Amino acid sequence: MPKTPTRVDVDALLVALAVPQAGDDVDGRVLDASSSLLSEHGLSGLEVDDVAAASGVGRSTIYRRFADRNGLISATIAAQCRRFFSALAHAVGADDDLEDQVVAAFAAGLRIVRLGTFGDLLRTEPLLLRLVTVDSGPVVAAACDQIVAEATRRRPALDADDVSARAELLVRLAISFVLLPETALDLDDAEIEDTLRRHLGPLVRGA
Repeated sequence: MPKTPTRVDVDALLVALAVPQAGDDVDGRVLDASSSLLSEHGLSGLEVDDVAAASGVGRSTIYRRFADRNGLISATIAAQCRRFFSALAHAVGADDDLEDQVVAAFAAGLRIVRLGTFGDLLRTEPLLLRLVTVDSGPVVAAACDQIVAEATRRRPALDADDVSARAELLVRLAISFVLLPETALDLDDAEIEDTLRRHLGPLVRGA
C-alpha cells in the first residue's frame, strides 16, 4: 500500500496547542519517542512502527490514540511547542515587570533554539518552514493572541490594539532569529539579556 503523503494539519496543531494536554503516561512515551525520531529522521522518515518499538507501545494502541501517521506528527510537533512555551514560562519570574519578563522569555527562547533541535527542524523541513513563512498567518495570529491575553491579564489597563501591534513585532522578530540564527549581535550567554534589554526595552516600554 502506498505511503500516505506527509502533511501537517495547521488547524489540528493550533487546537492541540490551545487545549491543555490531558494525555497519560502512554501518550507521553509515544510523543517522547516520536519527538526523538522526528529530530533524527524528519517528517517523511517518521514511521509508526519505529515509534511503537522505541516507546514500547503497541502499534494498534498508537492508532487508537492518534488518528493516523499525520495525526501523530501534528501531535508530536504540538508537544514540542508546548515544551518550548513551558520553558519560556519557567524562565519568567512572576514578580518581574513586563520588560524583564519579555527579555527573560526572549533570551530563554534564543538559548533553547541554539541548543536544541527544533529550530533545525523548522529550518530544514519544507512543511514546517511554510507554517512560519508563507503560510504563517494562523501561527503568528495564535502566538500574538497568547501574548496579548497574558499581557492584558497582568496589566488590564493596557490598550489591546497597541499590545497586539507590539506582540506581532516581537513574534516576527523571534521567527527571524529561529530561521536565521547567524547574527552579528552580542548574544552569548553572558550578555544576551543585557543586549535584549537595550534593544527590546524601548519596544516593550512603549506598551
